[in-house]
Amino acid sequence: MKKNVLKTILWSAVALLLLYLCFRNVDWKQFGQALGACRGGWVVLSMLAGLLANWIRGERWRMLLHPIDPSIRWIDTFNAYNISLAANIAVSHVSLLIRCGFVIRHSERDADGRRRLSMDKTLGTVLTDQACDSVGSLLVVAGILLFLRGRFGSFFAGLFSGIDLH
Repeated sequence: MKKNVLKTILWSAVALLLLYLCFRNVDWKQFGQALGACRGGWVVLSMLAGLLANWIRGERWRMLLHPIDPSIRWIDTFNAYNISLAANIAVSHVSLLIRCGFVIRHSERDADGRRRLSMDKTLGTVLTDQACDSVGSLLVVAGILLFLRGRFGSFFAGLFSGIDLH
């Protein structure tokens, strides 16, 4: 119990230090004016869309983890995903390891007392998940370019006009 209290105090101090470093140069009057100019409905709608997107990503990742550890809960993958996004702001790509570590810590133990999820298995599912995101993004961009080819066609024709392909 004493160890948990010390860990909580330590991580709270780190969080406060990071918050101080992030907000030390903020002009709070200007921030308040900008916040007052926002349309609250759109802010709430964008927050809900972001939550939905993160829930879908967490659920997709849980589906990848399910054959390895069927006990993994959606809230664990959702929390891991959100924590990794926050960590990505501080240190890029370390967030993937944090994401893996979070779900490993919340995974079930097997008969030998070991966690069902391990770093190599979990990291493999994260990389698969990232590949799915990349393919999905490429398909969306390709679809936009296809449907709006009238607007983009002349741009691409101009790119290749000086190149002799023969």
